[in-house]
Amino acid sequence: MELMKYSFVVFATSLVFTLWDLYWYPKYESYSTAEVFMRYRVPIQITFQLVLYASVWYFFGVLYLLGCVIYWWFGGCDVDYYIIGRIIGRNYPRVSEVSGWYWLAWTPVGIILFVQHLWVYSQSLPFFTAWEKSRASVDISGFVVHCQRYMGIAIVVLLWFLS
Repeated sequence: MELMKYSFVVFATSLVFTLWDLYWYPKYESYSTAEVFMRYRVPIQITFQLVLYASVWYFFGVLYLLGCVIYWWFGGCDVDYYIIGRIIGRNYPRVSEVSGWYWLAWTPVGIILFVQHLWVYSQSLPFFTAWEKSRASVDISGFVVHCQRYMGIAIVVLLWFLS
């Protein structure tokens, strides 16, 4: 029964975060990337996410918080954003049709790709040039995004059994 509660809290929290994002992000889509970051990502999205995760930690504990963070970090909320967006009638592409999930550069697969590119580019370029070129080279396919999300779900469940 506790596993059901854990799963429910982790995925309900992720659903709440995704629905929040589906409501707010379209209001800022017309802005440049830098403006979206300063007007939406930092003051609205990250603040809401921190309050949401602090609430999970307060009411349910660290294990539940880790489950939420792992699911989010592995791109679960990003995949859910597109799936739910299509369900509610937004004209979003299928996850497998999205080319270049460059915004998932902060996920485990993105970090691995970044480090790999950085290693290759740093052999022939100055470090900061290699850094920028590596950052621009992270391009994750929809298939890899799905696989990474499922890995995140598996880790969330495994975390429960190891606790």
